Amino acid sequence: MVVAGEDSEDPVVEPGAFDDFGAEPTLVRLGAETLFLSLCCEPAEGLIAAVDLATGTLSDFGVGVASSATAEDVWLRVLTNGMQVSVEAPGAEAVTTAAREFLMPSRSALAPDAGLMAVLGVGVGEDVLLAVEPGTPFLEDGVELARGAQDEVTPNNPVIDAAGRVWYVEDERAAGARNQGVIVDAASGEVIERFEYPKDVLDQDFDGSGQWLIVVFEDGTLGWRSISGESGELPGAGWITADW
Repeated sequence: MVVAGEDSEDPVVEPGAFDDFGAEPTLVRLGAETLFLSLCCEPAEGLIAAVDLATGTLSDFGVGVASSATAEDVWLRVLTNGMQVSVEAPGAEAVTTAAREFLMPSRSALAPDAGLMAVLGVGVGEDVLLAVEPGTPFLEDGVELARGAQDEVTPNNPVIDAAGRVWYVEDERAAGARNQGVIVDAASGEVIERFEYPKDVLDQDFDGSGQWLIVVFEDGTLGWRSISGESGELPGAGWITADW
């Protein structure tokens, strides 16, 4: 498990390593041999750094957000301003899907087998969550899973489990609440289950198997949940992002 926050006592990358980037990590995603770090926010897209877990070598992976990664080091680059997402893998050409109209991709996810994306798109006045196969020409060609007005309830923090189901958090912006979880069928968009997190959610991601979800809560604590419904807490505080 890799975590990032104020109280990290065993850093993967030493303090000061990001001085040349001019920003600190705000999102971590863990692959098999690579740790992907998204740094906010100059230039506007943000920057991506990657750490070779065997050597500790830090590399510049260009602009965007590394929003998701699999156990095979396949990862998802989100270009919000460029209105596209791309699935990238070592030694392979990137597979890109773009927005047909004004739809800025935000926090998005890859399935454990990299065969499906859950893309959160920010439109004009509303957000939409789409299930899209990598290589689909346009985001809008995907299956709509959820939609909401930006001043009411919108989907957020999507992740995909081992069964190909998409989990997301309902962001009730007017009430300031982010503790309602929804699981949907990616093929039909039908809701399978609703559940309640013990606290408001800041970040979440499945492990490489797609069986275990790690959750960072707004108060900086960590929790976990399995796809069969068990849940619990993890030690520590002050966390802003985590993956395992």
